[in-house]
Amino acid sequence: YIHFENHNPYMIHKHAVGVPLEMLFTSFNLEITQDCIILNYEKSKEFCSENDQHLLFFLNGEKYYPDISQYEIKHDDRIMISFGGEKSISKNLAYLESLEISEVPKRPQSSGNDISI
Repeated sequence: YIHFENHNPYMIHKHAVGVPLEMLFTSFNLEITQDCIILNYEKSKEFCSENDQHLLFFLNGEKYYPDISQYEIKHDDRIMISFGGEKSISKNLAYLESLEISEVPKRPQSSGNDISI
């Protein structure tokens, strides 16, 4: 229901409504909580906020405080998940904003009995 479009790590594509980012993360054995990134491979590895290492979420250039894994992406959203020191955040946000990602056109709304997802 949700995946990276054509293996492009900058473009997420979903095929249905009601599909949170958690489904994308789960598809490659990743779990993201408010404080941790958990890699669920053979041996789980956790990266959690502590001391000068912080897990921060940004949605369209603004800090995002709710649970990012439950967020349902919208057309043209720009999402950044940052783990590490805060020094690189403004640089990474500027880079994200500078990306020229070819737009995937929205599907036309359905009419009559047709269903378009």
